[in-house]
Amino acid sequence: MRVLGVDFGRKKIGFALGESESLIVFPLEVVNVPDNLVKAVEIVVAYIKKEGIDSCVVGLPLPPKGGESPQLLYTKEFVAALIDAVIIPVSTIDEAYSSKESQRLKEEHSWKAEEDAIAAALIVEQFFGQIEKN
Repeated sequence: MRVLGVDFGRKKIGFALGESESLIVFPLEVVNVPDNLVKAVEIVVAYIKKEGIDSCVVGLPLPPKGGESPQLLYTKEFVAALIDAVIIPVSTIDEAYSSKESQRLKEEHSWKAEEDAIAAALIVEQFFGQIEKN
C-alpha cells in the first residue's frame, strides 16, 4: 500500500511516500500553497492522483497541554475537506515534535530534503508504527 504523508501548513505542505509492505519511507518535496483551504485540498488531491496513493495520513499539531490552537483547527478543517474530496482512507496522527525532529535529522545527517518533507516522512513512520501495534 502506498501511503502519502502530509505535513500541512498555511504556507507549505510537506509530502512523503511510504510503502507499507516494505516499511520504506522517504521524503518527497515541499509545495508552497496559498492560505486557502480549497486550493490546499486541490494540491493534495492532485498529488494523490499523480502518485497512485492508496491511503493518506495527515499530521495533527496537537498542543502538548491540550486545547485547540488555530493551526489545529485549520488542519482539522483541511482533513475534513480532504476526506470529502477523495475516495481513499485519510487518517490523522499526532505530529508532535516532527518539525523539531526533522530539523535535528537534517542537521545531524546533512539530509538534502526540506524539513517539511522530512516531517511528513516522520508522520508516515509513526503511522506505520501505529499499524504494527494493532
